Amino acid sequence: MRHNYRKTDPITSFLAGLDCYIAGTAIRHGHLCLRAVTATPGLTAREVEARIGIKAHKRLPELRTAGLVRNGKPRLCTITGRLAMTWYRADVPCLACAAKRLAQFTLFCGAPA
Repeated sequence: MRHNYRKTDPITSFLAGLDCYIAGTAIRHGHLCLRAVTATPGLTAREVEARIGIKAHKRLPELRTAGLVRNGKPRLCTITGRLAMTWYRADVPCLACAAKRLAQFTLFCGAPA
């Protein structure tokens, strides 16, 4: 499991990270982000956040690390008006490969046992 806090963070950050791990919040949020990117390819992180109502800026890079999403060309974000990365679902060759990558994302976020 990858820790979602730094060693220099205060105890409150450690406890919040532990709660996120136990509750499975990061995994649920990752799945929401993946669904948003699949439904509307080419969104920026802020646009994803506006559609699903949660912060996506941490989950999207985790999904990219797991090979489930990829970045496209930057464009002006409709929320911030700034140039921002766009997000697309990654090309996955087969359903078994997608399931394996999703399992890796789940382990990466620290699924409760």
